[in-house]
Amino acid sequence: MQNLIAKYLTSEFGDIEIPNDEEEKIKLARALVGLSIVNRLDYWLDYAKDYIDNDKPKKPFLRDNELSRKDKFFRDTFSKLDNETKEAVLKLIHSTVTGVVFSMLTNFDQFDFGELILSLKPKSVDKTEIKISSDLDDLHDELSEWIYTFSKFKDDLVAKEENNLGTSFHLK
Repeated sequence: MQNLIAKYLTSEFGDIEIPNDEEEKIKLARALVGLSIVNRLDYWLDYAKDYIDNDKPKKPFLRDNELSRKDKFFRDTFSKLDNETKEAVLKLIHSTVTGVVFSMLTNFDQFDFGELILSLKPKSVDKTEIKISSDLDDLHDELSEWIYTFSKFKDDLVAKEENNLGTSFHLK
């Protein structure tokens, strides 16, 4: 997946080259969706982990407001927990967040009102619409591999198994 994205992503600003091969177009579109989802997943896991691990924000708030009070509440509350409890909270957060994403992808896979089409829009040419939903390949089945491939939290979120049939991934 990373090789596919590296092959067709021509700049860090989202400019892409569209493959000629239809199967490769679909793989690229689905990989880009996965990359985007996992980037947001990592952002929010970092957000939660910061509250649990640090009793002070990285930058102090300039004034007292609702955001600073919320920050103080979370940091004060989590700083009172022992390490075992903090680990349990993080595991619950991991399980909940990946469960929400998995459920949303399952809903997309079983969407009764149409098909999911992604418009890839290279900066140099017209957009290319690619059907990413499939009767055979469900998006939710790719989530574990997307996380394993793209997430800095992969070891906390996904188990990788190898056997004589190949490699498989599943959410922890």
